[in-house]
Amino acid sequence: MNKENLNKKEIEARVEELDAQIDLYKARAKKAGAKASLSIEEAREDLQSRRDALQAKLDELSAKGANASQELRSGVDDALDDLSKAVDAAMNALDS
Repeated sequence: MNKENLNKKEIEARVEELDAQIDLYKARAKKAGAKASLSIEEAREDLQSRRDALQAKLDELSAKGANASQELRSGVDDALDDLSKAVDAAMNALDS
């Protein structure tokens, strides 16, 4: 397996992990039911927005394939990190 495919597999694995964490957040937020506040809904919308932005970068990276610039690859990494931090913050806020 070449380095590009390995990186793609690593990215896909991180995205799947983050998607699972987002689903867990949504389930826990829903369980909060009547206690759920506007901030929980805002956090859910923020996570979805960040996930959509990541998907757009992934689609662009996939379309460019081997010709993708380092800047684009870096943008994907930044979007992954951004989403990961947002998921952690949302989960911590829900636990508070």
